[in-house]
Amino acid sequence: MNQGIDASPLSERFNLMTLTDSLIQDLTLLRAGKITTKDAMARAELAKQVLRSIGYVVTYRDWE
Repeated sequence: MNQGIDASPLSERFNLMTLTDSLIQDLTLLRAGKITTKDAMARAELAKQVLRSIGYVVTYRDWE
C-alpha cells in the first residue's frame, strides 16, 4: 500500500454518515417548505460532487 495514502475507512474519512444525515434533513426541510428548491438543489449538487470525489478515491485505490 502507498505510504502517502490515508488508510482510514472512507466512511470515516469523508464523514459519509454526516453527509447522509444532512441530505435527509434537507429533504425533510424541503418537504416542510423551510428551504427553497433552489437551496435544496444547490446542496444536492454539492453532495454529488463529494460523492464523485469519493468515487475517484475508490478508483485510485483499485489501481494500486
